[in-house]
Amino acid sequence: MSTGSREFVRATPRPGPIVSAVGYRTQGVPPTVHRGLPSPYLTLIFTLDGPVVSGDTPEQATGPDALRHDIVVGGLHRSPAFIAQPGHEAGIQLAVHPLAARALLGVPASALGGELVTGGTDVLGSRAGHVRERIAELSGWSERFACLAGYLLRDVDHAFAGVR
Repeated sequence: MSTGSREFVRATPRPGPIVSAVGYRTQGVPPTVHRGLPSPYLTLIFTLDGPVVSGDTPEQATGPDALRHDIVVGGLHRSPAFIAQPGHEAGIQLAVHPLAARALLGVPASALGGELVTGGTDVLGSRAGHVRERIAELSGWSERFACLAGYLLRDVDHAFAGVR
């Protein structure tokens, strides 16, 4: 009996003020519900092959009212986010320090506190959707990380120019 395959690739070096960047791909694994625990960091996910399906409860995450986003921004939260994980998925997940939120995402971390999960294009704009499509077309993790870092860090030097 096959247990499927899981691949996790960490970006090195990390791009700028991002705490961690991990590419992931799973295939042929049993579907499950992941419990995303609170973290001291914001979560940013760009999917490569299908939306992240989530909810405030396991039932919502697996039901007709589940939230579906190709790009996810997860704010700081005190309760778990439930993610329905299919038998195959791929994407890049970033952990972003809350103090870097304004420079990277265009909004302070406090603006992301109302919902466990927010659609990334609602926060980042439609260009983020084009970047997601581009990284999905690329074949290697290094190229994907570089493309995503180029997009996310485009305005960071300017944003931190007056910070000492």
